[in-house]
Amino acid sequence: MINISDETAIATKIRLARLMPSVVVRRLPARFAFSEDAEPVNWAAGDLAVIRGEDGRSVVRPAADDAPADNTLDAFEIRFSTPSDNSGFIGYLASRLKEMTGAGSVVLCGAEQGRIFDYYLVPTPVAALAGRYLDHLTRATPVSEFGFDDRVFEVSGTTQNSEITPDTRFIFRMSGETLVGEYCGGTIVAGHILGRSEQPNRYRFGYTQLNALGGIATGTSSLSVDRTGDGRFHMIEEYVRSDGGTGENRFVEVG
Repeated sequence: MINISDETAIATKIRLARLMPSVVVRRLPARFAFSEDAEPVNWAAGDLAVIRGEDGRSVVRPAADDAPADNTLDAFEIRFSTPSDNSGFIGYLASRLKEMTGAGSVVLCGAEQGRIFDYYLVPTPVAALAGRYLDHLTRATPVSEFGFDDRVFEVSGTTQNSEITPDTRFIFRMSGETLVGEYCGGTIVAGHILGRSEQPNRYRFGYTQLNALGGIATGTSSLSVDRTGDGRFHMIEEYVRSDGGTGENRFVEVG
């Protein structure tokens, strides 16, 4: 089944990030490489895919044991444990792996019993990092080196003058000491956050947001991050709007 979603780019990122815990990842034991075959293709056990070209076929097949790691790819099989609207997922995950590892991915898609599955092939030198990041995204390792990167947060409390509501959702990404966030939902059409780490578990950032009535608000905030008793991330934001208003928002990681 093909899903067509009517949503903003921020809403798409949040939807797909929330799907990650339902993803099942399996790392294939073999390393792979591309082999160019003329017609007809000499299909062998263990071959992963055959891609049609103008003058022949390119086969993704297990690499020789002595093949240099710089010339091989490791494969991760990706399946969803439950049916869901995963439109846009390939671009989302491939871009996240690129940002995290610095390397692009080769993505192969197939269908089995009416359900689509994917193979993500990444260069062998970054495969271990890619595997750890996939474990982080799918919650296979709830506490990881990647912190709250790509975690989705919901509102657990606000002060009266805050524009965000319980329907607002946030997603954050870290790059070194740089914090980037996006949010939408409820009265907020789109919001953007940019800041940096000041000390462990404490951040300072500026924000700009557009509400459903067309109003634009800006301000600065300090953010402290901790974990709840069940291991989820919890955040407290203290904000100062550009008009001088102040307040506090509280966020908790969506389970």
